[in-house]
Amino acid sequence: MRVGIIGAGQLARMLEESASTLGIATTVLATSSDEAAVETAGDVVLGSADDLEALHTLAGSCDVVTFDHELVDLNLIASLEDAGIDVFPSSSALLFSVDKAAMRERLHHAGLPVPRYSIVPAGVGVDFAAIGESWGWPLVIKTASGGYDGKGVFVVSSVEEAHRIEHELRDAKRTMVVEEHVNIVKEIAAMVVRNSAGEICSYPAVETVQQDGINREVIAPCRD
Repeated sequence: MRVGIIGAGQLARMLEESASTLGIATTVLATSSDEAAVETAGDVVLGSADDLEALHTLAGSCDVVTFDHELVDLNLIASLEDAGIDVFPSSSALLFSVDKAAMRERLHHAGLPVPRYSIVPAGVGVDFAAIGESWGWPLVIKTASGGYDGKGVFVVSSVEEAHRIEHELRDAKRTMVVEEHVNIVKEIAAMVVRNSAGEICSYPAVETVQQDGINREVIAPCRD
């Protein structure tokens, strides 16, 4: 069994270490030879996650393909699936990691509690004064895609500040998610996985410590 990993960062390196103990070989797709997972990978393909030829080169030598990060082009991933390549998670599942607007709507329609929100397509104006009056200040503005580690998330405290961010995102032709600001007491993360046979396994919940939008520490098990 050989697993292809799109991306070669620290998560890919940890995946490689775990795979090695199970006798599973790995190949990583790395943008450069100095990325973290290159040193420990069984094999390396140099190329970008948005390069279809590089993706096919990776997949052609592997039994299954997975990811080190979610910053991928879903259309390209779907094309791998159309070619008969096993990709996990699938492009349809990865959508909810790639697109915050899709994720927010999916959670809302599933009946789960979410902050009040509005999805604003690129180029559409927003009446921040009305939203702020209804939901209260500050507000949270997020890019629907492309943000990670605190990037693409803005907490704004005035109409002027909100419009400044809006104009920046409009110039970049980015869809926005505008949300009410909620006070976070604690962030809990739980991992649940399902294999191709439908078997489900869950892992104990952990507490994450966030600083400037970046997870700095994980406490396991999570505290009461």
